[in-house]
Amino acid sequence: MSLLREQTTRAFKWSYLSLVISVLFQPLFAAILARLLTRQEFGVLASGMVLFVLGNFVSDMGMGAAIVQKLELTTKNIHAALTSALLLGLLMTVAGWFLAPLAGHYFKNPEVTVVYRGFSLTYLILTVAGVSSNLLRRQLNFRAIMIAELSAFLIGHGLFGLGSAALGYGAMSLVISVFAQNLLLLVITMTMSRFPFGLTSNWADFRELYAFGSRSTVANFADYVSQNIDTFMIGRLYDLTTLGLYNRAFNTVCTPLMSFSRSITRVMDSSMSAVQNDPYRLRRAYTLSVTTLSVLLFPVALCIWVCAREIVLVLLGNRFLAAVPVVMALALYIPFPILANLSSSLVTATAKLNARIGIQVAYLGLLVLAFLGAHLLGYGLVGFAVALLLVSVLRCLAYAVLVGRITGGGLSESLRAYGVGMLGGLAVAAPLLLVTVLLRQAHLALPLLFLAELLTGGVLLLLVLLLGPPTELQRVLRGRLRPLLARRHLLRKRIKV
Repeated sequence: MSLLREQTTRAFKWSYLSLVISVLFQPLFAAILARLLTRQEFGVLASGMVLFVLGNFVSDMGMGAAIVQKLELTTKNIHAALTSALLLGLLMTVAGWFLAPLAGHYFKNPEVTVVYRGFSLTYLILTVAGVSSNLLRRQLNFRAIMIAELSAFLIGHGLFGLGSAALGYGAMSLVISVFAQNLLLLVITMTMSRFPFGLTSNWADFRELYAFGSRSTVANFADYVSQNIDTFMIGRLYDLTTLGLYNRAFNTVCTPLMSFSRSITRVMDSSMSAVQNDPYRLRRAYTLSVTTLSVLLFPVALCIWVCAREIVLVLLGNRFLAAVPVVMALALYIPFPILANLSSSLVTATAKLNARIGIQVAYLGLLVLAFLGAHLLGYGLVGFAVALLLVSVLRCLAYAVLVGRITGGGLSESLRAYGVGMLGGLAVAAPLLLVTVLLRQAHLALPLLFLAELLTGGVLLLLVLLLGPPTELQRVLRGRLRPLLARRHLLRKRIKV
């Protein structure tokens, strides 16, 4: 096995571990938070967070992508990235503080002003942590990244975030959570990356990073707007209580898998950047990755669609029962942005940023038209979710066409991987739906019904992953199970003797 494949395989293992922990803890934390905050407070949080992420894109200026993608990275380049992070982080903190009242006016709620000012105090920490995290990404040291991110999430959000919500801090609890998480992330990543601390004022040290980073920022900004345009439009067209309902529906079913998507995308971005000049290895890495993700994501998405009612009642409670049809639509949406992000990573790794920007701009335009249509026709939040699903399918196909041209594999390879994933999804969802309908008719208690759905879906998904088409995840799972089966066989022989 080549060194790159070995490093990538280890990175995938840590990404899968991250997924398991996210699936276990994010819904748990979300369930606790849903019982501590009101729907309006969630709307305030959603509006403040979407503005915070916008500032993060500006303060990064594509330096993270440049650090990972640049073939030869010097110590002076790292010093330039750190200097840029400090200056832009400070600039965005000041800008966020003074522009926050405009955010309160846009969302028609003065609480948004206070929350966004709290978020803006995190920019300086976040930008520096981004430099050290991307150095670890460049080294394919995803073990260190996952340790840092999971520790920051469990302590920062689980302890500080939920603790402050329980103490009555309301919408500001997420501000406290974000600040604590990024501070922990900064300390851990700087320690593990052996960060060569230093500053520079020589423009030549910045030039190469900004040459790539500026175009990457435009592409990332287009990604950001398209990912958050629903929040901007719902918050303006309706009210923050409605936005809070949508935000909880989206975060409950999408956030754990989106976190996993970011982990996988970072792995593939780093891996494909390393082989960007080798079309054969690039195509092979992409095909294996898209098949692996499809076989995992489509079954999970259809499981969530089947169990949407129980998921909402258990994780969010009766107050959010109106979110069930929204959750069902968003469940079907899940695979497509993640698969599109994987394709986007290949496009970025091969520096085809103009094409990526073009797809994102077209995607954004279609989203705005689709959302306006859903609103004018009176379809409400369900209409927004269905519009998001349909336009995301189109973007995913557009990226698949572009990737086919870059790798020489054509659109057929991506479609074949999607088809395999969909078949796996039907193989899991059909028996799960039968079990769920029978248990609902038997009026089984909600906790027992939810547990039965989890166990049934988990077993069916495991069977599909183990017995389905060859994927990197299948290889990892079989590798874990082989020693267990060998020990079991040996134990049986001893018993017979």
